[in-house]
Amino acid sequence: MGKQSATQDIGNVVDAYRKAYGTIEEEKSALDDYYADKLKMINAIIDPEEKKLVSDVKKEIDVKINSWREQLKTLNGTELEQGSIAYADEKCKKAQKDRDEKGEKYDELKKTQKSIEEELKKLNDLKQSIEMEEEEGTFKDVNMCFLISEMHDKMTEIGEIISVESLETKLYLAWNDLDTAKENLKTKETDLKKIKDKRDQIKKELEEAEKTRKEDILDEIHIRTLQESQTLQESQE
Repeated sequence: MGKQSATQDIGNVVDAYRKAYGTIEEEKSALDDYYADKLKMINAIIDPEEKKLVSDVKKEIDVKINSWREQLKTLNGTELEQGSIAYADEKCKKAQKDRDEKGEKYDELKKTQKSIEEELKKLNDLKQSIEMEEEEGTFKDVNMCFLISEMHDKMTEIGEIISVESLETKLYLAWNDLDTAKENLKTKETDLKKIKDKRDQIKKELEEAEKTRKEDILDEIHIRTLQESQTLQESQE
């Protein structure tokens, strides 16, 4: 958004608020007066103990609600803090990457024979090129130098042919690494699911508590008032 567009956008918001400001101010003033009158009335008819009871119950219910809100804030946070979904998800992604890398390594080892045979074919193709030029009498010293250097490079790439025993050992080690990585991924996926389930449960409880907050507070006040009344009655008997 350019400066000109921003100026127009801000102007529209301010103009709309300017038009509504008088009505808003009057409404707020009327509510202030209403609250002051009702507060004066309540203070005249309710004793300090009853006011304290209302305050205590409100605080208890709100502490519980705020606790769920804070838990949700932590769980849904984007920071990679332990206990957050983002943290568990990051751990899961790392475990998945590790599993994929270990899987690729294992698959590559399984292709060892095929890879060696392909490299040997390239060497044999170079050998045939040399022999063909020699047979046709078109072979030159520079050609020989080039083709032999190509053979050298390929043979260096291949190196020593891995023994059967060594390949078997490497395959088992790679498989063990892959199996461990798979189990680790399962654990991380389970952890992620658990924390998401926890988030969903807390969210459900919070929504219900917010919805029934008024009823819960009033019910608890009435219960405690009744209990105090019964206790007082029993003490007088």
